[in-house]
Amino acid sequence: MDFADALRRAVERMAAALASLGYRTGGLDVTRGEMGTRGTVEGRAESVIGSLVDAVAAVLDVDPLALRSDLLPRVRQFVADGYLEFADSASA
Repeated sequence: MDFADALRRAVERMAAALASLGYRTGGLDVTRGEMGTRGTVEGRAESVIGSLVDAVAAVLDVDPLALRSDLLPRVRQFVADGYLEFADSASA
């Protein structure tokens, strides 16, 4: 079993345990778009942030596109204002 399978199984077990306690759960692979060199850092970051927003929308049972259209401009502004930095620029 490779790492991805082991991680997936661990997340499934944790989600099942939390669901048995009445919690709503979900799993999200935030490495999508980060494992390769295609695109820009900003593009990969936006892809990951969009995936996180979609996961939050699923947990809150709200429309993911509406939540994205509300939150992504705010996140972009946080970057522009210096409140958030891309990992590549923060480590430099």
